[in-house]
Amino acid sequence: MIDSEYQQNRIDFWEEQFLSGISSTKIIQTMRDSWLQGRVHCFHNIGPQFDPIPIGSIAPIHQILLTTGPPHHCRDLDQVGRVIFSETLYPGDMLIPSPDHILENYLTTWDSATSIIHVNIDPVLLRSACEGIERDYERIEFVDSFPAQDPMLEHVVRSLGTEAKRRSLFGRLYAKQLMQLASIHLLSHYTAQEFQVKEYQGKLSLRVIQCVDEYIEAHLCDDIKLADLAQLSALSEYHFARLFKQTVGIPPHQYIIDRRIERAKQLLRSTD
Repeated sequence: MIDSEYQQNRIDFWEEQFLSGISSTKIIQTMRDSWLQGRVHCFHNIGPQFDPIPIGSIAPIHQILLTTGPPHHCRDLDQVGRVIFSETLYPGDMLIPSPDHILENYLTTWDSATSIIHVNIDPVLLRSACEGIERDYERIEFVDSFPAQDPMLEHVVRSLGTEAKRRSLFGRLYAKQLMQLASIHLLSHYTAQEFQVKEYQGKLSLRVIQCVDEYIEAHLCDDIKLADLAQLSALSEYHFARLFKQTVGIPPHQYIIDRRIERAKQLLRSTD
């Protein structure tokens, strides 16, 4: 696996080359903070771009390009000039290339001015989502979609564009959740695999339940994360949460709430 910092530096270099190649462009806003684990560029009056510019990346990333401006004809060419994509894009149309497609060296042009929201998603977000459902990211085959009409994903991308312009504190938090949602949506709808939910049988052992209960009691005043509890059982969050409910009868978050309520009642009784 490529070192994440090295890979991000490669993506930064490619992105600078891509942006510098675009002519007659006004970038309304860019959101590219490290906490976001991705990039959002809002372009206004982009092009026309008659001189082909490189759009392939030197590191695997996930891209979503949403047309928000007037219709324009887009063409992608390989290195010898063969046309590999030629389509008129309308507002709401999206280009969603697979990471393998992005790694290829190809060029793009478009024939008239338009506006675009361009989202780059760090693969670490999709790897994290895969871990939560016990799937191997490296084994997943992503597929190209040229163009895609996907109202749900379009809403997510437009919302990311809005938050890129606002730059508020809560907007940052909202944008991070939107980026995670986009990652899960790509896994759900733009891969060659169908993900089946695993049905886990059995229950957690008494030793694990005791260990989890002791941890919760010792950290009732802290922010208890599902990941912390799952680590105590050496299980994934997904697996732990389901076995916990099968064992105790309620989900972990509800159990924590009930324990905090009981602790508050004890404190109230002790002050009477």
